Amino acid sequence: MNPTLRFGSAGPVVRTLQGSLNQLPSQRPALNPDGRYGPLTQARVREFQSSRQLVADGVFGPLSWAALEQWLNDLPAAAAAATAAATTNEHPLRAMIAQVAWQEWMNHGALVHATQSGGTDAKTHRHWRRGHKRLMLYFSVSAPKPGHPGSTYYGDDNVRFLQQPGVLAPCKHWCGIFALWAVKTAMVPVGTWIDSKGIASVLGFNPKVSHTPRRGDIAYRQFDDQGRNVNHHAVVFNVYDKDGKTWVTTIDGNSSMTSTITKNDKPAQHWNGYFSVAMLA
Repeated sequence: MNPTLRFGSAGPVVRTLQGSLNQLPSQRPALNPDGRYGPLTQARVREFQSSRQLVADGVFGPLSWAALEQWLNDLPAAAAAATAAATTNEHPLRAMIAQVAWQEWMNHGALVHATQSGGTDAKTHRHWRRGHKRLMLYFSVSAPKPGHPGSTYYGDDNVRFLQQPGVLAPCKHWCGIFALWAVKTAMVPVGTWIDSKGIASVLGFNPKVSHTPRRGDIAYRQFDDQGRNVNHHAVVFNVYDKDGKTWVTTIDGNSSMTSTITKNDKPAQHWNGYFSVAMLA
């Protein structure tokens, strides 16, 4: 087990931590791996802890080590997927869609929990949704309010503010909104979300469902394991073989009880089908 590190710590474990932090995306300069836990290392630690929804106290203990290990373990998967895309005839925009979704999960997934409070607005005393700025980005890009850049026709306050802890409403379910945001952020020319319709209704998508998943597709599942209608969408990040079966890695918005972004690995048949942007066929 790695030791708990804090300001003033020194030695090879600190050097290892500094090297690992340098592999993560950051708004700060790269650390000099000198083995000294100084103010620059502490600032990077706090930045990492905040991104993983940990207490940003600058003390690198068991929870921080576990979060860092998980993050680093996922890096090879991202690199392997990028390499696979480069060595096939896959349209490059497919890989771009997958990478946009992956990076959003890695960098912001721990910050977006749409059914939890993200603090109180000083002016209105209403509770923000946790990650409301990212949620507004997804909604304003995928379902924009005509003539009002940065707003959504679903109602900005519905997206930003929490009415009841643990309840997403009146905010709309945003799995398809998130999936379409990844496509549009990858600069793929497609239309905007249509209320009460699935991804197949978006201009630019092939309305015909496929049962052969490909990277950059939007996976669709109509019912959950209890037979409830969920109409869930997710971005296909990778497709691979395991035990003689095809498996799919997806990045899912509006996932889990807290309505967050998650990475999931499921057999291909878990999904009812897959939708592609027509120009990427």
